[in-house]
Parts: sequence; C-alpha cells; structure tokens
Amino acid sequence: MHVVIDDGEVVYVGETGHLRQRLRTHLRGNRGSSVLHKQVGEELDSTGTTIASADDIAGWLGERTLRWQVTEKRLALKAALVSRLNPRFNHQLRSDLPDRLAEPATPDGSLDPPEDSGPAEPAAGRRRRQAEVTVRQGQPDFRRDLMQAYDGRCAISGCDVEAALQAAHISPYDGPATNTVRNGLLLRADLHNLFDRGLLWIDDEFRVRLAGSVHSHYAEHYGRPLRLPTRPEHRPDRAALRLHQVTIAKVPSAR
Repeated sequence: MHVVIDDGEVVYVGETGHLRQRLRTHLRGNRGSSVLHKQVGEELDSTGTTIASADDIAGWLGERTLRWQVTEKRLALKAALVSRLNPRFNHQLRSDLPDRLAEPATPDGSLDPPEDSGPAEPAAGRRRRQAEVTVRQGQPDFRRDLMQAYDGRCAISGCDVEAALQAAHISPYDGPATNTVRNGLLLRADLHNLFDRGLLWIDDEFRVRLAGSVHSHYAEHYGRPLRLPTRPEHRPDRAALRLHQVTIAKVPSAR
C-alpha cells in the first residue's frame, strides 16, 4: 500500500499487489494508468490554459513524496485511510467501502499503520485534513445555495457542467458567516482559480476584467456582463467586489 504526500498532506492512498510496477508507472504513466494520474491531470487542466500532458502529470508527481508499507491487509488499510483522510485524489470510492471498513486494517485491529512499519505522514495528513474540514464547515451548503441562485451555470461562461463548477468566495473565507450567496460567485474551475489569484475581477458594472497576462487566453470573457441571479438579494455585494479589486487584483478601480 502506498501514499502520495504533498507538503505533509496525504493526497492519495493506493493499494497494489505489484508495487515495483506501480512505482515505475508513478513517474511514467498517463491518464489511463490510474485514478491518481487521471485526477492529477484533471486538476492541472483546471489551473492551466492547455490540456496537461503525461509529462506534466509526471512532473507534478515527481515533486511529491511517495511512501509505502507492506501489509497483508492492504485493501482494508486503504479503505480506512481513505475514510479518515479524505485524500484529494481518491474521489472514486469503491461501493464496498463500508464492508471493508469493518475488516481490521492491522493485526491489532487499529485503523492506522503500526508505528514501526509506516511513515508518520498519514497521521499528520489526517490532522491537517480534519482541521481543514472544521474550518470549511458549511461549504457544501454554500455551493448548493450558489448552484440554485445561478441556475447551475457559471456566472461568467454559462457552463452548466456541474462537476466543473465551484463556489468562489468574493471576500476570502473567514468562517461560516462568509458563506453567503452575496459573498459568492458560481464559477467554472479555471475561472475560479483566476479570480482567487486576482487575474480576473468584476468591475462596478458587473463586467469581467482581466489581467494582461491572461488576456490572450481568456479574451472572449473580457468585458462580458456577469450572469446575475434573478433575485436581487442574491446579487454579488459591490463592496466585496471592490475590495477584491484592491486587495487581490491590486487595481485601484475597475478598468
């Protein structure tokens, strides 16, 4: 069984009976090699301007840490760690997960690896993940409310592919009180990333503005009016949008 670690956070838990072969494909595989490769590729797609290649995926994985341990209970241990850690790239959970959770993961019946036979990172990753879950409480409701307010379409592109849509905070998340529809935008994943980095912002007339570095790739959206919710009370807070311009996009006013 192996784990992939990104700066102390476990991002993938995998099991295999052919570890040496899996370790070779870890750096040489393409999207068809594993769930990990497929989902890393999809994440890179959402943050870039082109479709990520096998070399791009291998490069990302090559910068992560890979640890493993030999165990006769690899399926049960994987199920336990996936349940506890909720790794970023283990989205395709097996339908028999509840049954496997009932199976002891280690000889002593614990869910965690024995201290002398595995890395410490999974425990640290679990604590970090649990903290993130606590901090982000209310996020599913926030996304659901935005999906309803924007009729399931990206506020900029009009994309209606649910898996590609994300709940973006205008003013950065600071507890459940910031999970309001007026402090949110429903955005396609790549546009959400640009918005969070200040490479895309919304002016006082609810029109899309772009930084010069991304203008050539997203020119079709420049100046486009935002798709506003039907209900006026759900429309974005202008003050929050101005604050985003100044503090995140670093512009004194809309261009």
